[in-house]
Amino acid sequence: MNNYDPEIDPTIREEEEALLREQEEQQLREERRAELRSVLNDLLDEREAARKEREVQTTGEDNAESTEAKTPAEESAPERPFAEEESEPEPKKRTRRSSAGKAVGDIISGGILSNPKVRDYYPYLIGFGLLIVLYLMSWFSVQRLQHTRQVLEKQLRTIRTEAVTISSEAKQQTNRSNITKRIAELGLDLEESTKPVKVIEK
Repeated sequence: MNNYDPEIDPTIREEEEALLREQEEQQLREERRAELRSVLNDLLDEREAARKEREVQTTGEDNAESTEAKTPAEESAPERPFAEEESEPEPKKRTRRSSAGKAVGDIISGGILSNPKVRDYYPYLIGFGLLIVLYLMSWFSVQRLQHTRQVLEKQLRTIRTEAVTISSEAKQQTNRSNITKRIAELGLDLEESTKPVKVIEK
């Protein structure tokens, strides 16, 4: 009695159907072999009968010559009935996974690292990994430098604007009219000189 019910476990039913198909294919192969054997035996019998008829029709010498001069096909033909071929072993069930699935499984489980073909490429893989790390480090450093440059350029624009503003205010405050007005507001006893300015040469 089966421990598993095919109605409950469909995999059991699929396995049974696969076994039945294999048995049917094996029976068909055996039938074809039997038909081929019978056909080959009939051909051999006909060839043997034709050869005997030729031997009877010819004379002693011709008979000897004809028996010696056989065609290559007759010499290679077997004298006995066609022997039964050895039974071919039953094909094994194809339970192996596909190559892609196997490769993915090896990568996930880490078994690909123990493959002798992959071991030969370890130095190249390590060098490639180091190149990737160096590339990432240089990329991050370049990004950091660009960010620093943008910050400095922004500060420079702010300082330049402030410098222009301060210089314009200082220029306005140092005008002659503004100086006179400022002196009047402070009430200082200062008068504007009417003499020209003397330049002291060095």
